[in-house]
Amino acid sequence: LPLALGVGLIAWRNHSDASERSSALATEKVEAGSKALSRTLHDFRYQLLLAANDSALRAWYLHPGQRSQLRPVVNDSLVLLNRLQPDMIDEACFIAADGVEQARMVLGKVAPVSELSPDETGNPFFTPTFAKNVGDVYQGSPYHSMDSMRWVIPTSTPIEVNGEKV
Repeated sequence: LPLALGVGLIAWRNHSDASERSSALATEKVEAGSKALSRTLHDFRYQLLLAANDSALRAWYLHPGQRSQLRPVVNDSLVLLNRLQPDMIDEACFIAADGVEQARMVLGKVAPVSELSPDETGNPFFTPTFAKNVGDVYQGSPYHSMDSMRWVIPTSTPIEVNGEKV
């Protein structure tokens, strides 16, 4: 009987130690994943701020008569975001303060002008973005995008031209 109890105690302790090791390993993986995601989201916010300072976006409002010449430049800047992080940036849009979508890229493909939305004001990112100061980035809760058919984390920033968020 003492031998059987001893073997049982050793087996129980080994199982307990294995559970503790497994739990510690899982915690380490979660912490590492969380840090990696935070770094990636920080990098994306930085890339977004760089893209928001593209002169073509400002020229869009300063020289509306040149929009047909500016459209390929704006579209290329949206596609570039996808190329920088194709597994993370499914879509990118350029939306005016009145809610009219000016340009959109989904999964590396530019949307034709005929498919751009006339009103994006109801999207969860729209109002919080324009509440931000220029140079600040809004990052919201995930939602399912009807464009990419995937869950997305809205990340956006306002663009200012002549002191006005456009």
